[in-house]
Amino acid sequence: IACFVWNKGLNPTKFVQVEKKFTNEQIQYLRQYYTTNKCPGIDEIVEIANHLNINNFIYRIYLLNWFCGALIDEIAVQQRRYEATITAA
Repeated sequence: IACFVWNKGLNPTKFVQVEKKFTNEQIQYLRQYYTTNKCPGIDEIVEIANHLNINNFIYRIYLLNWFCGALIDEIAVQQRRYEATITAA
């Protein structure tokens, strides 16, 4: 995945801002897709954009940002869980 597009730091609020660009149906589709493929390539991003009727280049970048943000968010949750188990012990 081209996580380099997520270039201004690992800010969780940025992920929320990107999610606001999509409809609820689009986000639901993205979440379902994410469960099977967490790191889609450029060709897959184009396929997703076509499926969601997104013809705008900027929205394709938003798609890249969404997948990168979802992956970063998932890693952050795992890290917090790990830290919580260490703190609890």
